Amino acid sequence: MVGGDDRVTRYRDESMNEDYDVQVRVQEGGRNDAETIARLFVPSRRSASGLVRLDNVVKLVPTKTASRIDRLDRQRQVSLRAAVAPGYAQADRIAALRAEVQKMGLPTGYSTRISGRARELETTFNEFLWAFLLSVILMYIILASQFESLVHPFTILLSLPLSVPFAFLSLLVPTRPSTSIPRWVCWSCSAS
Repeated sequence: MVGGDDRVTRYRDESMNEDYDVQVRVQEGGRNDAETIARLFVPSRRSASGLVRLDNVVKLVPTKTASRIDRLDRQRQVSLRAAVAPGYAQADRIAALRAEVQKMGLPTGYSTRISGRARELETTFNEFLWAFLLSVILMYIILASQFESLVHPFTILLSLPLSVPFAFLSLLVPTRPSTSIPRWVCWSCSAS
């Protein structure tokens, strides 16, 4: 604001062989004083001297504004940082956050984006779905080549989801504490 440029000149330090940008700043006591700022000179093409006092150009009005403006891809952004409280799942909190944003009814041009661990959770879940889909396709290809049929691999793959709940249920069947899975395995080995 004082010189019209952020960089007024450059200073060369010969001992360090370094160049530094020189920036002009009002002394600390006058930075928050409206009268001191109003007496500053700014460049002007209309003035014979090339400078004009700031109070001749603008009216300084004290107001409240953002302490800083963050930008991402040349657009303003507001970042909210939060942690998930104990007893809540991160996926549930993301869904609740998105529901609140929908209720706000943001005008056109506003958008929201999740980042950090929440974004990693979403990408991990999507990658898991792709990996699961590819594994099913690969299992089908292997079964089709083994059975030399295009129908039988479907019957086998469709029976697997039905068997999983019963496999977990079979773990609860033994009622005696001495009965355990390793004993079942050893008994089946010795019986055969």
